[in-house]
Formats: sequence, C-alpha cells, structure tokens
Amino acid sequence: MKKYILIFITVVILLSIYPTWRYFSNAKIFANTVLNYASNLGQWTNSGISTSLNGKITVRNPVFTPNGYSQGMQADSMIITAQPMFLLKNSRSDLQDMLPENLTVAVNSIQLNDNADDLYQSLRQSALWKLQAGFAGSFGCSKEATTEYDTQSWEQIISTNQVYNFDLYYSRQNNGSIDTDITLDAENMFTSTWSGNLKSGFNDKQIVIRDLLVDKLYYYYLDYGFNKVKNKACSANYKGSYAAYRSKAENNIQEYLRTNYLKELPKEFLLWFHKSLQSDVEYNAIFEFAERQYLNKFFDMTQVDFLSQVKTEIGTTENDYMLVELAEVDYTKVDTERLKQELEQREEQKRQEELKRLAEEENKMKPIVHTIGGAKSTKVPLNNIASAIGKRVRIKTWRGRPVIGYLLSVENNLVELESIFRTGRARISVPLDKVSSVEIVP
Repeated sequence: MKKYILIFITVVILLSIYPTWRYFSNAKIFANTVLNYASNLGQWTNSGISTSLNGKITVRNPVFTPNGYSQGMQADSMIITAQPMFLLKNSRSDLQDMLPENLTVAVNSIQLNDNADDLYQSLRQSALWKLQAGFAGSFGCSKEATTEYDTQSWEQIISTNQVYNFDLYYSRQNNGSIDTDITLDAENMFTSTWSGNLKSGFNDKQIVIRDLLVDKLYYYYLDYGFNKVKNKACSANYKGSYAAYRSKAENNIQEYLRTNYLKELPKEFLLWFHKSLQSDVEYNAIFEFAERQYLNKFFDMTQVDFLSQVKTEIGTTENDYMLVELAEVDYTKVDTERLKQELEQREEQKRQEELKRLAEEENKMKPIVHTIGGAKSTKVPLNNIASAIGKRVRIKTWRGRPVIGYLLSVENNLVELESIFRTGRARISVPLDKVSSVEIVP
C-alpha cells in the first residue's frame, strides 16, 4: 500500500512540476527564436537567458555587431515580454517560428564598443538617421555642412560613450495588420518614436518580417538636451553666434533643395524649421508614401531618399498638421552658373548611388516566415475608457500618431495621458471624439 501511495505522490509532484518546467523551457526556446531572427541583421552574443513567471525573459549582456560593421553595441540586458500562456501552451516546435499576438522588447543601456569607430561615424554621416528624422540640425553646422556633420562638431555633440535605449511594441489587430511602435532614446539627449500599421505581405496567419508593407509612418520627437549641446557646438563654428548658425542652416537647406530638386522651402515652413532647432522642442510628423512600400525598403533608404518619396505633414499642435510643400525657385535670386555645376555633381552622385543600390540588392536578406499565434491584446471599449485609468495604454486617433502612456484622466471631453521615457516624459491631451481605439499594453 505504501508503495502505491509513494507512486501516487511522485506522479502528483511530477505533474505539478511539469507545467513550470515546460514554461521555463519554452521561454528559452522563444528567446532564441527572437535572437535567431535578429541574427540576420548581424552577429549576436549574450551571457545567458533567464525567465520570470510574468512572461518577462531577460537576455543578459547582449552584444550586437550589425552586418557590414566592425564596431558593435553592447547592452546591460534585453527584456522580451510575452503573454505567459503563449509560452506555456505552445509546443517547442511551434515556438521556433511563432510570434505572439502582442510583444514588447526592451534593450537597456546600449553603448557602442571600442572595437572600431565605423558605426559611430555612420551616425555622423547619416545625421543620426533613423534615431532622428530631419537631419538633426546638421545643415549649416559647419559652413559647408548639409546632410552630415563635420567630424569636429560631431565629436562635441555625441560622445562615444553615449547611452541609448530601444523599445519595440507590436500588437496584431483583428484585420490581420500589426500596430507597431519603436522608441529610440539617447539618455539626457532626446527620445524619438516611430509608429505604424504594418500589413502582412504573406497572409493573415504568417508574415515575412522583412516584407511587411507600410504606407504611413507617425513620428514623434522630444528634445531634452540634444539641441542645447548641438547648438553650442555648431555656433562655435560662427564665433559663438547661434543666429549665424541658424541663418547658415537655412541658406544651406535652400541651396541643397534648389540643387537637387529645383525647389525650395516656403517661408511658413522655414519658421517651423527655426523652432525645431530650439532646446526642449517637442513635435510630431506624419510621413505617407504614395504607394505601399516593403518595410525592408524603408530600412535601406537614406534619409534623402525617404523624404523625397513621402508626403510630409508637420504637427502644429497635438492634433493639427501642416503639409510640407516645396515652392518653385525664384531664379532671379539664384546664381545660375553655380546651380548648373551643382546639378552636374548631383547627376554623378545619383549614378554612384544606383551602383551602390544594385550591389546591395545582390546581398538582400532572405525572407523569414513567422506564424502568428497566442492570446489577443486587451481592447478597451470607447464608452468605458476611464476603466483603464492608471494603466499603460496605446491610444490611436482618427488622424494623429498613436500614443503610448499611462492614462491619467478622462474628463471634460479630453483623454489625458503621460508618456514616460527613459530620461524624459511628456503629458498629452487627446480630444475624446478623436480617439479611434484604446488597448492596454504590457
């Protein structure tokens, strides 16, 4: 009799232990699935993976070296957050190619390592694209500067020891599309967020990550130190005069547009440009492609190519936007001989860029197919938004950018929430009648 009792107790213990063992085992498999996909962007290493019962998977001390670079990035941790039931109920084989209905990935305290400096220099040459949109004040920083910074000014603006943070959130919608937010944070400098609704280029249950389709991107920028440092470094090239730097920036932008596009910025947008250079500025924009683009094409675009292919609207308030339309050139004020020389230089530049594009096309990443599965994200009824007060939510409006933040109040026909970033925060009010959807996010 004792023998059967012992067997029964053993079976009960094993049955109680198995779900826990399965959960932790599956969590590690899923973490490796995420890393395996990311390995197509470059080389990854880490010092270990640990899991907690709330769905948080921690990858310790990840190091990432992007393809084509010798310099890499090292971080304190990567935290992957998924629904615990997604990790528990799916099989090991499913988790090797399945993505949950919603997912959060946070990479904390990222710094460039000292293996080389080519990645650091690429940020200079691209004017922080895609950490920032709008060339980050590079125009006119030195007298000839346009779409990239000069080395001397750059080294005064961005330290090689600058700390960055990265947050990704996505949520699959009922129509099969995927709402996505990517927040990039440079500590004590700035925060920027890219948001979009991605369509699957495959079918409703499987997606090819690199071949997702995008037609509109929402951009948000919050400055809390970068412009102050940048303005000081750039003004130093004009004997400390910020007004001289700003004037040269305007001149270089107009000259660049006349040379490359036979257009120039209208006066009303130049006033907005002046404002964008100021310290502690906050603004948002909508970028809309004429036709849907593959997401991989956006990743590969230079900032110049991107801005030339989208309709751009700049937020004048939290909910109103101004369409950026280039004006015709007033040739009575332009040195036509110099313009002719610059056009010839542009044609040669285009030829070189096309050769580079063709070479990169040969090395295009093979598509990776992932299956979507798991629990649905939590939607909040529009007639009961107040039930989510105190919780972290993602609000979509009928016109403006999606906003993630903690819901503070719903009163006087306004929804108020606070977006908290790593080293900055912003309080935002959205008219209740402009809210199209609300969902609770991890």
